[in-house]
Amino acid sequence: DDIYLVDQTGLLISAPRFSDEMKAAGLFETRPELEYKLETTAGKALLTKTSGSGIYDNYLGKEVVGMYGWIAEMNVGIVSEIQTSEANAASNQMLITVGIVLAVAVVAVILIALFISNSITKPLSTIVLAGQKLSVGDLVRDIDQKELEKINRRKDELGDIGKAFSGIVNYMQEGASVAQSIAANDLTVQAARKSDKDELGVAFENMVNTLRKPSET
Repeated sequence: DDIYLVDQTGLLISAPRFSDEMKAAGLFETRPELEYKLETTAGKALLTKTSGSGIYDNYLGKEVVGMYGWIAEMNVGIVSEIQTSEANAASNQMLITVGIVLAVAVVAVILIALFISNSITKPLSTIVLAGQKLSVGDLVRDIDQKELEKINRRKDELGDIGKAFSGIVNYMQEGASVAQSIAANDLTVQAARKSDKDELGVAFENMVNTLRKPSET
């Protein structure tokens, strides 16, 4: 059986089984990936993101039984083919079944990999982007709260990171509010430290206490 992938323009993005025969026939110069455009029934159908199956000529002009489908999540098409000359009718049916099972397995693996990737990379991207903003003084008040809450509800290490990051954001935003109040000469603000090691909180307390003294005398 022959299983390979094509992109949205019809170009191969994985090497098919008969790559050597393709090169000997002059269908590509260096490698089939991104050099050879699939012009078969399967290739034309995948250009319109259509799935299907049937008997047709493959890229070498040999008759095959093929199945093809478009994977929208990956923006690629997958083709599984078996040359009809490789076996008699009885064994051919078995090979077709095996080819279909393999194709389905490949699709399943791709979808699972995509799901796992999205479940990790999207939350990390949210946290990394917010962290980059914090590093230049942006207190990320426009952060997607729903996405952050979704991360915080996770029961894994990413959830722990999300909770810790939310605590940092809240701390920085509270500190900014205290600083704004002091700048506006509002000395009634409560600059409570989070702990004895809260250097910023201690500094705000000392600043408020120092500014209050002249008005108290």
